[in-house]
Amino acid sequence: MICARKAARCIPHNDRGVMDELQPLLEVGIGTTVLLSVLVIHGAGMLLIQRGFERFWPAMAARRRRIVRNLFLAALILGLLATHYLEILVWAATLAGIGAFADLRQSFYFAGGAYTTYGSEGVYLPAQWRLLGFVIATSGLFTFGWTTGILVSIVNRFFQPRRGEHA
Repeated sequence: MICARKAARCIPHNDRGVMDELQPLLEVGIGTTVLLSVLVIHGAGMLLIQRGFERFWPAMAARRRRIVRNLFLAALILGLLATHYLEILVWAATLAGIGAFADLRQSFYFAGGAYTTYGSEGVYLPAQWRLLGFVIATSGLFTFGWTTGILVSIVNRFFQPRRGEHA
């Protein structure tokens, strides 16, 4: 039993050992490492998408056919989506690697739910890995915010009037 000094009651404590006491540090350490990896992947993806836009947009903007410009924008959005899917896969591989779930599909389902903050009904992390859930959600919040900034920038340029057109 562990008793608080001024508390009137004692809180039961099971002696599980040092490893159980270090588990939260392991969870946060793994989570932080993967989160930083996801942010590096996201940065690389956003840079590629921005550079692709900057390189090809002048030629796309000069085209008269709107469908070509719209397909270009759709391709950029698919690139953003693919970046997020890759990041969810990194989280899923981590969850599968630590044995949190039986297979990669269930790991991907949980990671996608946590990453988007949508949730994953009926699928929960084992008790010893529960802290990873909010780290995954935090990485999703960071990356979706970053993606929003990139997308707003691209869309603003996309809808600027072309030379010779009236606003």
